[in-house]
Amino acid sequence: MELFLSPSEIWATIKAPSSLGVVLLVVYFLGVLFLLAVQHRLLEWLSTLPPMKWIFNHRILCFAVLTAVLFLVLSINARLLTRGQMQTGNGTKTADAGSDLEKRVILNGSSPSAPTSTAQPHTFDFTHDTSLNTKLWTVNGPVASAALPNFDSPPAAMVTPNLTFSPALGLGMSGVNGTYVTGGIQSVQFFTPPFTVEAVGMSTSARPGLALTISSQKGGSGVGIIGGQGYMQKWIGFWLQSPSGPGTYWNQVSKFTDTAPQAKVWYTITVTVDASGKATASVSASGTNIGQATTSVGTGPFYVIVSQGAGAGFQSPQNYWRLIAIH
Repeated sequence: MELFLSPSEIWATIKAPSSLGVVLLVVYFLGVLFLLAVQHRLLEWLSTLPPMKWIFNHRILCFAVLTAVLFLVLSINARLLTRGQMQTGNGTKTADAGSDLEKRVILNGSSPSAPTSTAQPHTFDFTHDTSLNTKLWTVNGPVASAALPNFDSPPAAMVTPNLTFSPALGLGMSGVNGTYVTGGIQSVQFFTPPFTVEAVGMSTSARPGLALTISSQKGGSGVGIIGGQGYMQKWIGFWLQSPSGPGTYWNQVSKFTDTAPQAKVWYTITVTVDASGKATASVSASGTNIGQATTSVGTGPFYVIVSQGAGAGFQSPQNYWRLIAIH
């Protein structure tokens, strides 16, 4: 174990000390004040005592030893704190606001240029946001751009969705207008099975187009749960799509219902991937299960995507996503 800190690490430790660090700093500065008092003979009468007399005669040595001991203990303390932070993870959970899906988690240290994996539970509650947190989400990111076009044949063109935020409805998504177009947002972080993704979404348009997807980095594995009203019965209702490899078409592998999503109804879309790579997807509304299906997706890792799109049947959906929970 490396004991000594760099100057920047020492300063970080002083700025955010543990309870032990606070005690050590107080003792240190009291010791310094005492040595200064002896130095300026403000407590000269103490120097008549044998122990104090020795300290007075060797005050520079005492100051150096005290400083060295402080920095040594602070260094060991900082290393122990770092180990504890690695074990407890980067998530800080706030108080329960109701159901498990309503818990809010604050994420720390995410960087779009350096995606990270985490097993900690996360809840992205968009009703608390006024703009997209680009440390956690990116519009039409590389994974979304690799996966979403292949939901259609011929492949759809990527367009930038219009994003709005509402304290009542959450993240609003619109602007994907035309035929064979798609767009959405993807998580910056990736997630390794086992995990579960739950998303609560709603459409206010006459032709809804809700879509929750988990995808590998190159779009070669994953599942997409889509609710829409296409130009033929196959594409009306909720269904499951999955690819057979990078760059391949995401085939419809299962159908949950033949009834198109209703406008202004909140749907909960859930995907669970176990450690063996089996994905179980389901859709429910108002506590009623609409359908469920399973397929093999592999062990990832996977990114989370929420999107909207239109194939041969022109759509102009207005969707809202209230929250997404990953645990």
